[in-house]
This record gives sequence, C-alpha cells and structure tokens, in this order.
Amino acid sequence: MGAQGRAINMTDEANARTTLKYITVKGDKSIDRLWYGLWRVNPKKRVYVVEGPIDSMFLQNAIAMVGAGALRNIPDRIADSETTWIYDNEPRNLQICAYIEKLIELGRDVCIWPDSIKEKDINDMAYQRSTRKIQKMIDENTFSGLEATLRFRDWRKV
Repeated sequence: MGAQGRAINMTDEANARTTLKYITVKGDKSIDRLWYGLWRVNPKKRVYVVEGPIDSMFLQNAIAMVGAGALRNIPDRIADSETTWIYDNEPRNLQICAYIEKLIELGRDVCIWPDSIKEKDINDMAYQRSTRKIQKMIDENTFSGLEATLRFRDWRKV
C-alpha cells in the first residue's frame, strides 16, 4: 500500500528545520491515508490512535495515522471501536489544535496532555517514563464532550 521513511538522527540543528524529516510514498494514489499497525489491532478493545508509527509501538492496541489529520475516513476495521485519539503535545501548533478541536466536535475521545508533560510526543516520553505510565497517563487524560472542550481550551496556547 505504501511506505514511510523517517530521519532518525538530525545532528545539524541549523539545517534541521529545512531538512526533510519524513517521506511517505503511496503505491495507490487513491488511498486517502496510510495506517500503520491496522493489521495487529484488536477492534474489540479500546484502540489508541496516534500520529506516527514509532509512537504506536509504545502503547498497547495502538495504530498510527502516519501523519496528522485522519478525520475523514476511519478504517472499517476500527469504525465501531472505542478509540482514543492522541496527537502530539504541541499546544502552539495551529494545525494540531484544529484537528483536536474537530475530533471533539465529532464526539470523539481525545487525549489532552497535562501541563506537567513537556515532551512533544510519546516517543520522547518513553525516554523519561515506562510505557505503562504513559498508557495510564493517556487513560487518565482522555476526555470527550464538554469536558474535552474545557480541557482543550486550557491546554492550547494559540
């Protein structure tokens, strides 16, 4: 279906902003979005939906959107599953904030990171915490509806 590559070590900080970090190639141009880990997820359990494939490896029953913004077409395999949508901890990113806001409007469960978390994503968090603690933190900070709206309003910085 497709492939994605990611730069692992970007040692030149001056060029890091202009250097290509990800490259995604789709075998079929009609595919709206690539999903990583869809084959291994159990749709009868809560499914954790994260942005990137590496982040999905630190959680149980997780898949990755292979990028942000997979709001239009949810794969049939998880369409009826309980899901938690987990975006990177980027409260100043206008695009990420717009995606989270849209998910809340759609009535989805979203993770709103607590202020105590300074790392950008699950991959970075895994250096500081056990994966069990990360999963527990996500579960404790998953909200929907009005509570999600209020928490989101406090979290975002845009």
